[in-house]
Amino acid sequence: MARVSYFQKYTQRENHVTNNTLLMLRHFYRSSPDKMSALLNAIFEEEMPIGLNFQQQVGDIHSTPDALITQEPLNIYVEAKLHGGLWDDQIRRHLDSIAAHQHPQGAAILVGLTCDPPSSDEIEAVKKDATSKGGIQFFSVTYGNLVRELKKICAEYEQELAEIVGDYQEFLESEKLIANSAGSLVAVPCGTSWKENIEYNIYYEPPSRRRKFNCPFMGIYHSKLISHVGKIRAAAVCRIEDRQLTVEAGKAEYGELSADDQNRIKEMIDNTEYYDLANGEPHRYYVIDRFYETRLQKTSYGGMRGHRYFDLADLIPGFAATPETTAAEVAEQLRGKEFE
Repeated sequence: MARVSYFQKYTQRENHVTNNTLLMLRHFYRSSPDKMSALLNAIFEEEMPIGLNFQQQVGDIHSTPDALITQEPLNIYVEAKLHGGLWDDQIRRHLDSIAAHQHPQGAAILVGLTCDPPSSDEIEAVKKDATSKGGIQFFSVTYGNLVRELKKICAEYEQELAEIVGDYQEFLESEKLIANSAGSLVAVPCGTSWKENIEYNIYYEPPSRRRKFNCPFMGIYHSKLISHVGKIRAAAVCRIEDRQLTVEAGKAEYGELSADDQNRIKEMIDNTEYYDLANGEPHRYYVIDRFYETRLQKTSYGGMRGHRYFDLADLIPGFAATPETTAAEVAEQLRGKEFE
């Protein structure tokens, strides 16, 4: 049995994806068994206790020990695919192998992890077959659903864990296993640069930070409020050399950077008073179509500790964004909404 490795040894793409997925889940478990339990509860839509259970004075048949520490048996088998379909013959051979171990009722779970969800008929057929073989449970999960649930469980202060989830999402996107969601919003805290960000419709950050253009929409956060929303049109790492703007690698990392965009970046650098952006150090500049005013209020205690990702469907019930959805529409829909 091969253990999960930080250093890739696999040449097959499917094994590479599986290894990275297990690394992601192991990070969550090591962060907190409760988080892993919450993740499984969300994915399987039923209670999945993880870890030790501590009990005191538990009466048994002939005596009452002072304490009892137990751990429920749980075996989760995963078949990871890089497309929507599950191989019918392979899944049923997996079920036969799992059934041969004679796990207790409900203690064995087979998960089909796919890019796109299989058909409902296919899922129901596998579920029925799984139940008939010793009460095995079967669940179908997409990579996109997995990432969404991982994001929800990350607490606001857990920036490092959120960054790991972001890296995992970026990896899945690079492998074409999930698409850039048309309904994703990244909110970035802006302090002294808030006015310049809005005036020039540009947000900037050190290039060492994780790229954020996997989200189509960007929100500007200031004083417990996401005050403006815009759509990311382009992003590029730039620096000033000999008083001229230089774009690293000669092109944008995302989208197309026009001459007007470059002039606007240069103007922002020249006119920003709070930071010396012209010191030769590179920054990543996000060019926004336009920041539209909105009012998305943070209701929980304290300010936002770092950037945060949102699914617009969670903020705006019934709202389904498409690639054609504009920032103006999003700003209007978010006005008056709240988040914790």
